[in-house]
Amino acid sequence: MTRGAQCAVVILCLIVLGSCNAGNRKGDPAKGSNAMLSINIEQVGGFSPKQTSRDINLHVSFTNASTEPVVVNSRGIVAGQESPDFIRDITIRIADEESGKIAAFDCLPNVAPLRAENFRVLGPGDSLRIDRNLGCFVLKKGRYFVTATVDAPPPSGLSLRGIRFAELPVVSNRLAVEIR
Repeated sequence: MTRGAQCAVVILCLIVLGSCNAGNRKGDPAKGSNAMLSINIEQVGGFSPKQTSRDINLHVSFTNASTEPVVVNSRGIVAGQESPDFIRDITIRIADEESGKIAAFDCLPNVAPLRAENFRVLGPGDSLRIDRNLGCFVLKKGRYFVTATVDAPPPSGLSLRGIRFAELPVVSNRLAVEIR
């Protein structure tokens, strides 16, 4: 596909995004990712206990595991699972190891509308890495398990002429982090 055709696909995505049906979620994130797109999270610098959540930085890597190109939203706004779809691209779930309680997300992101540069076409085997900080999550002393999920659906009825959005939900590996 030519660069011009890829740009046309992105523009079409942006036009149709206004009609996105945020309530139409399919799949069970607990059952894992699909085979088209994978997400891997890792703590920058490897595992080591931190003083606060602001000290925890993640690499979030998306890899196209299919044999076809896939359109992904590369904006990468991170928020908690209770945040509405329009202010998050990646849902971060942080659960206390002992109690299972989910950490609160305590920020209100200033989110600009999606633009053409927010979308990327990942060819087969291509990857995209986004670095994000967990400073908006309220974490007390203890150990936590972190997962990342992309579950906000693409616009309903969207046809991309051979390039499609990744099938959702896509769930990452589970990562342990610790606050001293």
